[in-house]
Amino acid sequence: MRSATTTPALITPFFQAAREVLEQELGLGVAPGPIQTLDLSDLPGDDATVLVAVTGDLEGTAFYRYSLPCALGIVSRIIGSPMTELDELARSGIAELGNVITGRAGVLLAEHGWSCTIAPPVVIAGQEVQVHAPYRPIWQASFTTAFGTVIASIAVRPIRPAAAVDGAFHPERG
Repeated sequence: MRSATTTPALITPFFQAAREVLEQELGLGVAPGPIQTLDLSDLPGDDATVLVAVTGDLEGTAFYRYSLPCALGIVSRIIGSPMTELDELARSGIAELGNVITGRAGVLLAEHGWSCTIAPPVVIAGQEVQVHAPYRPIWQASFTTAFGTVIASIAVRPIRPAAAVDGAFHPERG
């Protein structure tokens, strides 16, 4: 199920938001990796995976995956107190980070006429899981922080396919 209308222009705001929010929340630089497309239906789990559903003019899911040291380091930095386990507070912290990143992506998309709503984030802990992504391709980029790498994977499709033409925003056509 490959969506011919999901263009880089619809995906880039998610990765821009990830970089902006991580840099703002951590107060540190973040090194983004290249954007890749994956033709997978399932993503491997990591120590912590945050899922945020997207609805509206786009539908699908944003996934943010963390190793345990990365998740704990990021949450420790944000709350200003050392975290040693992926307890309720740490899970809440990374869930909120996924919420803020995806919300920021929604704002960037809205600037180009795309209206999106996000659902409350869900955190899945454990590497032994596979997370099903309903739309392909999955667009993915990694963001290297001082605490480890955050992998952002975006599996969305436009509901207004006529609005995305040649990789550019054309909301007036939607």
